[in-house]
Amino acid sequence: NAMAVARSLFTEAPKDSREALLEALGGLEFMKQFLILVYSGWYCVLFLVFVSFVSNITTFGFLFPFSCCSKDLESIMSVDDIRNWEHLPMVEFERKLWEDIGWDRIERKDRQQHHDWNSRRTHMYHCHVSADGFYKFKGPYLSKTRTHLQKVLGDDNVLLVKFEQGETRRSDIGKKGDYYHMQFRREGILVGLRRYRFF
Repeated sequence: NAMAVARSLFTEAPKDSREALLEALGGLEFMKQFLILVYSGWYCVLFLVFVSFVSNITTFGFLFPFSCCSKDLESIMSVDDIRNWEHLPMVEFERKLWEDIGWDRIERKDRQQHHDWNSRRTHMYHCHVSADGFYKFKGPYLSKTRTHLQKVLGDDNVLLVKFEQGETRRSDIGKKGDYYHMQFRREGILVGLRRYRFF
């Protein structure tokens, strides 16, 4: 397990509907942003592309990483949806989000149904990274404890990351799981418009 800290925020003007949606998402308080990503079943995957070339009868090969994120978000909600939900109290926001999209996209055990969202308890934001490059979000969970980083930086700026072990989904990946983990540690993890970098 590891912790990642929010370091940067993209501020360029949106160029298409997906970017406009992410910008609208970024206008919400972070707890609501994160819950949308969780309930929508949003995920990303880091791919490794092998490129080879021949020079002087010697073959060279390089692995290039690139990421691809689920495009389901813009197919299940719009900028207007986000703006209509923006000012709902958190309890109503969660219920509306669950009834509209969550019930059909994530397991019921992953529903975050609390009546004291704005209590003094810590909001814990989790990210699970699989051995074959997929990552998705869990939470926000409410906790009575708070880490030193959360005390200093605030709950919204700390992402708890779990690197899962086990069999990969594609047999040809082999032992590249460690490379995925290394790449995540180097490039960080995108959560909406925020990039969390490892501390």
